[in-house]
Amino acid sequence: MDAQVRRALVTVARRLEGAEVTFSLGGSGLLWALGLAEDVGDLDVMLPADGEAAALAALASGPVDVDRDGTDLWATAWFATIVIAGVDVDLLGGMALRHPGGVARLDHHPHGWAEVDGHPVPYADPAGWWVIYRAYKPAKAALLEEVVDPPRRTEALAELGLPHDW
Repeated sequence: MDAQVRRALVTVARRLEGAEVTFSLGGSGLLWALGLAEDVGDLDVMLPADGEAAALAALASGPVDVDRDGTDLWATAWFATIVIAGVDVDLLGGMALRHPGGVARLDHHPHGWAEVDGHPVPYADPAGWWVIYRAYKPAKAALLEEVVDPPRRTEALAELGLPHDW
């Protein structure tokens, strides 16, 4: 993770902590925190579904377009992209995936902590992101298989109400 992205991440963490908003780092930032990748192009920040107003007040310097419609894959309660220190930051409020049986809601609570320039930053459950990446970025799912063992992968699918072969 380069210095610009680290600065942006620490800024996000400090602002959200100051606003008492629970969050966790996902995406390629999570892969970096776990030692599985070096390149982090943007930041994916998981937030509570009801945390939109507090998160945007803490992070945004002006009006922000918020998407609440989702896509064929995503059923996230709200999604917004902001720029902090020149880095795109995707805010994922109430992150969720659509599947044939309904909607799988992912937990935004911290699973662990990574130190970024001397600041602790919470990261999301790697098993949840294994499920996410399995749906649309299999190469990244394969990376997470280094730290998410088969029983935990089966458990994560069950927790989200997904069949084993999803």
